[in-house]
Amino acid sequence: MNYKQKSILVLAMVAVILSLLFPPWLKIYKAPIRELPATTEHIGYQWILDPPIPGNYASCVIDYNWLILQQVCIVLCTVGLILLFKPRPRTP
Repeated sequence: MNYKQKSILVLAMVAVILSLLFPPWLKIYKAPIRELPATTEHIGYQWILDPPIPGNYASCVIDYNWLILQQVCIVLCTVGLILLFKPRPRTP
């Protein structure tokens, strides 16, 4: 593994750690009437130890679907970049 590949791997690890420390959050609004469905709203990214404060008829949860999608994208981009910067065999 060459220097460029190691740098890509370190940056990918930093991206994974940051995306886990600052996950995406959803606010779920529960209607006061049971017959109405609950609605969700993406409310951005926030520190994992300081979750958003929900309002009336709401709760806040981590958006695991989006978080998993982010992790998969980071891994795929990392693999692609590592393969792109693979040292080429020298031909005589």
